[in-house]
Amino acid sequence: MKEEVDLLGEFGIASEGPVRSVLFFSRRPFAAFTRDCQIRLSRESLTSVQLLSLLFGYQIGFANLPWVIPENAVSDGELLIGDDALSRFYKGDDRYVTDLSEQWTRYHHCPFVFARWVIRKDAHPELREQLQQWLDTFVRNEDHWKQVTAGCEAGRYAMTTASVFNYLQGITTRIGRDERLGQALYFDELEKYRPAFPDSSPARTRTYARR
Repeated sequence: MKEEVDLLGEFGIASEGPVRSVLFFSRRPFAAFTRDCQIRLSRESLTSVQLLSLLFGYQIGFANLPWVIPENAVSDGELLIGDDALSRFYKGDDRYVTDLSEQWTRYHHCPFVFARWVIRKDAHPELREQLQQWLDTFVRNEDHWKQVTAGCEAGRYAMTTASVFNYLQGITTRIGRDERLGQALYFDELEKYRPAFPDSSPARTRTYARR
């Protein structure tokens, strides 16, 4: 989208180590998955789907990625992100939980960037300036707003206020040098391996990861 949008400063969402809201829940260890296994994928984040395909590729080879099956089918594992991942993680019902950001950091020793703030190139300059000022103000007062958010949201996820705050502390919102290097590496890895989960539908060879 480089021809359509500009980066809005150095703002985004990144994590070095566990992020706790991009998780793969499974009935077997991550390292025990094979090409015969079946998985379900979140439709909410192509970035996370592609990250999972890279991590499986590192583990078992890019020609041996698990099959993707429909949402209502019984699977060996499932990728969830955001609210769904947080709620399920804190229920503690799953035997194996793999944090994708943590796995990435183990392989590459750098942060993973999940999102960047961008703005349309044709946006009014005044809007661009307002958003930039709003983000600058947030970052300067980030700890305060994390405390406020933790107090408001804890009940929603059946978590303690301290747990929500700890989760938020694991997220980096200003994208610095290390985060930029991690983002560039992610794109390089996608270009190098072009990972794609095979679709379980016999009528199609199109893969979810390339949608």
